[in-house]
Amino acid sequence: MLVSRVACVAKLQHKSIGYSGPLSRQLLCYRSLISAVRSTLRNLIEVILTGLLLNGDASRDRNDWSTLSVKLPFIDDNDCGLGIAVRTYLDDLPLQADPTSPDARTEVKSKGKEWFQHSESFTGNLDLAFKLWDAVSCSRTSLSLHAFF
Repeated sequence: MLVSRVACVAKLQHKSIGYSGPLSRQLLCYRSLISAVRSTLRNLIEVILTGLLLNGDASRDRNDWSTLSVKLPFIDDNDCGLGIAVRTYLDDLPLQADPTSPDARTEVKSKGKEWFQHSESFTGNLDLAFKLWDAVSCSRTSLSLHAFF
């Protein structure tokens, strides 16, 4: 479940036809939570920037006003498509005879085209999600090595 929640941070590479595939109530609720946090953080950054500009703490003599707001973080909303793809994959993997074998993983990945008909590359999406998980796991390990006292 944690891996699929981390995967909700990234986006599912999907054709622009619209999402069609399995759903997960837990991940949809989680998406609502992270969307609210993302929106709040975006508003906070905009308020801070406005305060800096109004107080004269930042240069107002600029020519890039139209691109300034686009460059601020948290502009893109998260979706839970990649999280659902990871969860579907991980839920189906234990149903195989030998879930740890590379053949079982390949077989379950091949079912991804059935689950997500409009996904550009189910295997590529899973690779992206697990690379993201590895990065989060590595950073957590790195932080635990440096105690904050």
